[in-house]
Amino acid sequence: MLDEDSLKRNADAIGGFTGSCEDHVDIYLRVEENTIRDVKFVTYGCSGAVISADALAEMAKNRNIDKAFKLNISDVVEFLREGSKRLPKNVYGCCSIATGALKDAIARYKKLRE
Repeated sequence: MLDEDSLKRNADAIGGFTGSCEDHVDIYLRVEENTIRDVKFVTYGCSGAVISADALAEMAKNRNIDKAFKLNISDVVEFLREGSKRLPKNVYGCCSIATGALKDAIARYKKLRE
């Protein structure tokens, strides 16, 4: 398990999102020259939330922050369809928790840089 305190100390931005099911994802970003260099996450929720957050972290890494901000539920579902982690249809909504957390982290990063 990752030490959440060290993640907070080393992150350039932190975002979080809670779904209607009460599952929650916190995302920690390291950003260099408007590119996400590292993504870590802590999830409090079901396996769908964990798999979605893991996939989204992989997708966002080494991506421009503006392009990463545009990642959506469909992108995560498609990414998981192509890999070995296939996401069951009944938990597609969990992707919104991960994407919400990423969007929150990026928005906070941009606000800090204004």
